[in-house]
Amino acid sequence: MSLSSHNWFKYINEVRLNEGVRDIGLPEAIIDRIEETLPDAAEKAKTWIGNQWKRQRTGDLDRVKTLLGVKVAKELIDNGVFEDTDHVLDIDEKDSENLKKIKYQLQNLNRTMEGTVPLGKWKKAFGKILRNLSEAGVESEVVENIQGLFDHALRETYEIQFYARYPQLFVLLNMDPTYYEEIKSIEAVHGRDTNTRHAVSEANSLAIEILNEIEDPDQVLMEFPDGSYWYDLQSYNCPLEADRMGHCGSDSRASTMISLRKHEKGKKRSKSFVTVSYEEDESTIYQIKGRQNSVPPEATWHHIADLINELGVDHVHETGEHSNDPAAFDEFLRFLSDKTNAEVADNMAAKWEELEEALNEIEQDAAFDPTGEIGMVENYGFDIPDINDFFDAHDIEPYYNSHASFRLEIDLGWRGLDVDASGDFIPLTAPKDEGGSVDKELQRIPRNSWSNDYARDFISRAGIDNFTHDLPTQGWDHNVETEYQVTMLEGMDGVFSAHLIIEAQVFNDAERDADEYGSYIDELQSANDEANTREVIARIRIALAEHNYATKTAWDQSKESLLSLEEEGAFKHFKVVFDDTSIDFIFTDDTGNAWLPVEITIPGLLLPYVPSGQDPQVFFYQRPVSHSQANLLGRSIFSAQYVSGLRARHMWLTSDLLDSQMAQQMNYLFKQSQRRDRRQQQLPLGARYADTPPTGLPQNVNVRFWVRAIHEEYKIRFEYTLRLIVDTSTSQEAIDQTVEMLKALDKNPQFVQAAAEELIAVKVEPTIETAEQQRALFSDSQWLASRFRLADEVWLQGANEGTPAFEAYIIILEWIKENLPQMTEPERYVAITEYLIAASQRDFPRTGGSHYLTSLDYETEGSNQGKPKEFDARVRAFKRAIGGHAPESQAEGIESLAKSMRRVRMEESLEDKLQRLDNLLNEADPTYDLRIYKITVGCNVNDDIGGSEAETAAEIRGIAGVTTVRPAADYKKRITAQSEYIPFEIKFELIGAASRVKYRDEVLIPAMRAIKGLNVIDWTSIHRTNVQGTVHTVRESADGMGGNFGGLGGMVGAQMGRRYPSPERVTPTPTIDELIADWAEGGVQMYDHPTDTTNMAFHVMMPVEELWPYCATYYRGDKVSFDGNYQDFIANGAQNPVYLAIGKNGRAKVTGNEDIVWFAKESGLEEVPVFISYQRQV
Repeated sequence: MSLSSHNWFKYINEVRLNEGVRDIGLPEAIIDRIEETLPDAAEKAKTWIGNQWKRQRTGDLDRVKTLLGVKVAKELIDNGVFEDTDHVLDIDEKDSENLKKIKYQLQNLNRTMEGTVPLGKWKKAFGKILRNLSEAGVESEVVENIQGLFDHALRETYEIQFYARYPQLFVLLNMDPTYYEEIKSIEAVHGRDTNTRHAVSEANSLAIEILNEIEDPDQVLMEFPDGSYWYDLQSYNCPLEADRMGHCGSDSRASTMISLRKHEKGKKRSKSFVTVSYEEDESTIYQIKGRQNSVPPEATWHHIADLINELGVDHVHETGEHSNDPAAFDEFLRFLSDKTNAEVADNMAAKWEELEEALNEIEQDAAFDPTGEIGMVENYGFDIPDINDFFDAHDIEPYYNSHASFRLEIDLGWRGLDVDASGDFIPLTAPKDEGGSVDKELQRIPRNSWSNDYARDFISRAGIDNFTHDLPTQGWDHNVETEYQVTMLEGMDGVFSAHLIIEAQVFNDAERDADEYGSYIDELQSANDEANTREVIARIRIALAEHNYATKTAWDQSKESLLSLEEEGAFKHFKVVFDDTSIDFIFTDDTGNAWLPVEITIPGLLLPYVPSGQDPQVFFYQRPVSHSQANLLGRSIFSAQYVSGLRARHMWLTSDLLDSQMAQQMNYLFKQSQRRDRRQQQLPLGARYADTPPTGLPQNVNVRFWVRAIHEEYKIRFEYTLRLIVDTSTSQEAIDQTVEMLKALDKNPQFVQAAAEELIAVKVEPTIETAEQQRALFSDSQWLASRFRLADEVWLQGANEGTPAFEAYIIILEWIKENLPQMTEPERYVAITEYLIAASQRDFPRTGGSHYLTSLDYETEGSNQGKPKEFDARVRAFKRAIGGHAPESQAEGIESLAKSMRRVRMEESLEDKLQRLDNLLNEADPTYDLRIYKITVGCNVNDDIGGSEAETAAEIRGIAGVTTVRPAADYKKRITAQSEYIPFEIKFELIGAASRVKYRDEVLIPAMRAIKGLNVIDWTSIHRTNVQGTVHTVRESADGMGGNFGGLGGMVGAQMGRRYPSPERVTPTPTIDELIADWAEGGVQMYDHPTDTTNMAFHVMMPVEELWPYCATYYRGDKVSFDGNYQDFIANGAQNPVYLAIGKNGRAKVTGNEDIVWFAKESGLEEVPVFISYQRQV
């Protein structure tokens, strides 16, 4: 080895390996903090911490970096080094060379502080800045102030990334310098290039483990010659002991746990062997466990006995609970019983008690009491033998026997009953005391006897053996005992008749698993279900009738003829399904489809505003869209439950109310079809030719109406299926009426479709209206202001106190508040639902339900400072969810739409092409501004005066402007014998901005009060139904020009709208003075729902000259700003609306986007879009 090599290695050994914290190139501020926080640690530990700080990335220090840049810039601006401009760091040719260097270094500082750069590089960047400042002649006091800012930022990085985050690591290193040897092993295992946060975090975890394992000599209770000792953990819950022993480490019954431990040779830490849970006040040990809850090692048994005697324990309750092998504790417990004075639990006796307690608890939790229910189960239970009856109870594992009793009562239809000498049951034509004779058309039933071949044959024919075979049982072996008898009971029709009583008892063999008893109870509950019991009874009664043991019912007599209806082709619109106990007649369309769609849907435009569950502030698209979510929405809309026994992606829904309402609606339409037009003259041709009152559909029919909600193609649509059902309990009258209704509906299938359309629409429309109102709420300035105010109350104080997460949240909310008026609807939706609502409810941002956003990171530079970094991705995800392509660029969107339109045109048929051309030729005037409103008017209708309900509705429909009238069947109620309260849902149309209130008060209500027999009681508020604005707007959206939340069609529509001037308005726009008067004097909001286009929401196009007096007297910006923005306006038109506030105090003010009015005025544009907000004070 050369001399130089020898000297080099000597240097490494003597100097480099003993380098201190001041030798590794740390900033003085960091060195000082390390010395302050590690005063008693080894120098190597301080150096290790210093090196970890140098390697630390800056990813979590956004607040520190942002504030540092702001404070440095402010210091330089305040002292005249920089000019106060929007782009303070931009290098200007007029700057001196030193000033350019300073700006360059500050720009470089931002790059240095990026998340991938280690903190160790900050020192060099700070030094260059300070040196250039000094060379540029900046006053030394200013340079010192900036040096102080740098030092403060460095100290904050140390506090945030190390001292505050890993306190246990610092405690351990200060406790004993030798603990560094434990910590450094982490780097030895992972290497010097280990991720710093991972290394320090792992070191802190190790520190926590070491600190927890440091034992206090005062807690040692007993010591033994073999080196083991009992150590009092002084807690009933010890995670460390749990980790050492592999059990829960906790017993809430005890005041402390005691661990048998030993220091093994060469090991710094002890090892645990036995854990005891002890309650001193009760002088009781509850558990004594070895590893994994096993019996303690036999070598420790004497130590355990010594502890029990030392503590003077009176009771030991250990029974082997929680152990995989409780029997292994038997010998151990007998040892303790022999070697201690404590009363030790009999392990086997305790097991029997535990089993009985578990079974009782299962019965209590099941809460199944068959008493009083309409079901086949009479009672059930379990039996546990008395262990005192056993010769040696310790040799027998605990077990139990379960049992259950069942009873069926089946009406035989016999009018009388007699019993002959052999005990057989004889059918009579009437009660015996009324002279009834033997009914020769029926078979006698033999007495119950298994020795009698005739009785066994009866049991088989009647299906009783099938019934007993299908009874719920437990375990592999069981015994079923069955008895039957015949007795006179009161039937369903109130008449006494003979009933076959079947009683069965199930005795199950021994079972040791208590949980199996719970499963058995579940089976009993299922068997006891009323529908299941009725089906079992029906099957036995059918078998009895087939063999003439029971009279034939209407079902027995009509079943074959009903089934033959389909074979004979009697129906075009019903198919027949038979399953032994019922026949379902299922309605179909002309193609044979039984799952029929209706027109009404919840469009994709409104789905985002439909509440998804109990929480009205969690919306449909905030949860993962799935078929189950659509099913739950359907349950909510129809107040129905799932059809039992049918599992499908789209679940069918049913309820008694739906069945009843469908039957009523079909009956109503059927009656209406028979009414004579009241305008038709009635000729006096006598009673033979007089009008006959309309006849309704039969009412004694079992109607089943099922509906389901289906999520597809970015909307919710609905389907229904209709069934008329005949089963074993249906009377002959009801069967005849069912056939009558089948024939009527088969001839008039339109009644079924119309009734279903109307009924489903009644149920769905409130959800649509709620969504429309919620959508409008998202544009309501007062509601938004209240949400921001609530959010400030929750988060602002924490932000002012310097809590990083609170600061970040407030910065994000400020960005949202500033940019919300300019956002597209998808952006506004994401901002409100995922950030603002969560913030106002004391919650962190969420994507729906319990799914929180991954971070509160936000942009720290540029014009979008404060914008969440996840925001654009969330908006794109939302667009995709509602069916939008969410292209990265507008050009991409236009090109994609063009290709799509070309493909559709190429694929359309000749008929479709002709229809499309016809639609274009017959399109209505696009300037026609028709507005449709809805109101519900509650009326008292007198039955004796005026026309029927339908005729009254027809009279209301005759009022000028009224388009549709529908009685709200759900809310009708009888007031007196002669009058009924009926709410009429009325839609009416007005042209342009005509006052809806004036129409209600001066036209609608007076005309209704003039109708004979009708008294107006009350009415609801008026709601706009075509909320998008004009018919022209609706047509554009339908053509793909308005689009789904700014999708591709919306982009093209927006461009087309800017390229061509809007058509001349037919209806006049109200002046601002008129808007003020309506609001201030009458509380009327002339515009309460905005028109939604692709990139903005606005209420009306308003003349520039009307708005000009409400603008400032000067343009709020410089000429450069005006020229640049003006050119953009000329090229693209108004990207956002002008915001106009109307106040109750009689004033108006342009509150946002005033420059649009300036640009329009300059360019000669006559109208601009205006968004109107109604406020109390302007």
